[in-house]
Amino acid sequence: STLTLQAPVFEPGPKWVRAARDVARAVAGGAPRLRLRLVRLRRAGLTLAHSAIALGTLALATCGLLWLSGPATAQSSWQPQIQPQTAPRVRQRAEPARPRTRAAPRRQRANARTVTALSLSANARRTVMRLQVSRRTTYRVFTLANPYRVVIDLKGAVFDPSLGDQGRGRGLARAYRFGMLARDRARLVLDAKGPIALRTRARRRRDGVFEITVTMRASSHAAFMAARAQARASPPPARKGRTLSDLGLRGPVGPDDRRPVVVIDPGHGGLDSGASGRSRDREKRITLAVGRWLAKALRRSNRYRVVMTRDRDVYVSLEDRVKLSRRMRARLFISLHADAIADTASAPLVRGATVYTLSAEASDARARDLAAKENASDILAGVETAREQERNQVRSILLDLLKRETSNFSVEFQQILVRALRKKVTVNRNPMRSAAFHVLKQTHTPSVLVELGYISNRLDARNLVSPRWQKRVAAAIRAAVDEYFARKLARNERR
Repeated sequence: STLTLQAPVFEPGPKWVRAARDVARAVAGGAPRLRLRLVRLRRAGLTLAHSAIALGTLALATCGLLWLSGPATAQSSWQPQIQPQTAPRVRQRAEPARPRTRAAPRRQRANARTVTALSLSANARRTVMRLQVSRRTTYRVFTLANPYRVVIDLKGAVFDPSLGDQGRGRGLARAYRFGMLARDRARLVLDAKGPIALRTRARRRRDGVFEITVTMRASSHAAFMAARAQARASPPPARKGRTLSDLGLRGPVGPDDRRPVVVIDPGHGGLDSGASGRSRDREKRITLAVGRWLAKALRRSNRYRVVMTRDRDVYVSLEDRVKLSRRMRARLFISLHADAIADTASAPLVRGATVYTLSAEASDARARDLAAKENASDILAGVETAREQERNQVRSILLDLLKRETSNFSVEFQQILVRALRKKVTVNRNPMRSAAFHVLKQTHTPSVLVELGYISNRLDARNLVSPRWQKRVAAAIRAAVDEYFARKLARNERR
């Protein structure tokens, strides 16, 4: 019932008019008394006398308004409202939305087993990795060679976000990393310094925590390979195929839908974080955020059927990404990444977006190194790598691809995309490059790999995590997609 007016009494003009309006509204509402609080009484160039004159003017205006409104109106319209002194009215702020990449999938949150703690200890003879899970879970421990790795799979489990996604090595371990491998499977991968022998033990403690202990001892290469051969005699259960809803496909899927399929491939994910910057920005989160903005923009136009290789923080192998594109008969494949330079001296100088296409020989040393790093994602995620005969098959596919028209379409979209990016964001000095990227190994689908920027560069890093910038770069890519398919349609009509 008390109105507090905060008005600088040293200023005449419109502010006094607004103050009088506030008084009128209070009287009309029936406030029984008014209390006036002055912000300041003095200001440079104004005397206290001027302020007193202004205060008197406001008092006369208030009395006049009270007399015009009449006491009956105030008494009849005023209803006392008792509010507790301990509960002041505070403006409530909307809580910021949590990043989707940090939240567990909805199905997992309902029945999830959470890895609440993990530790790596070592002495002169052995190295021990311990995982503590909130409930009993099905797990599998196995090894991989070239390089030596230990993999721990947990079915129906998630890692507590407070644990991060990687840790430093100790003893026989160089380093380890962990994250979601699929919707219902978490994985920890430990890089070993050499061949090792494993012993696994699991128990349920009295407090209900399920503890898994993996003990590693130094071994020979022959013993390591013999243990692997023995483990392969009992293969793991077959993985279920991904459904269309898991792939993010929306809209009609029948033969009557003639819209072209565009596959968006946010790089890395899950336990493969990709490149990281000084502020611990992860490439996997940046690519997923831009991929979502791009998918939203393309779906809004209703011209395309949009498929995302991943729409959450899970890992998808390089081969599965290519198989998905082939299965969906994609007309365009766009892989999103962000780069980083380890050299601190040159990191501030290198920035901007770059668009890559597939080639048997890299366009330069930088493209060759980047392709080697991106192609090693499966190794980081503990996925079995291709054998030598499969590598020879990859080379033959590369050579066959160069003979097809698909390569020309990829280069055409690369040129269109670079022009569109120049209008919206900063591009690299050499924005069109090529290398032997595994995800671009597609003989029937024009494919490009977009490095959105460099996390190692301060300016690029600030842009990459900005939602406003992410929307802008997604709009540029969408404009390039529209122009590319418009050109193809025009060529088809001329034939």
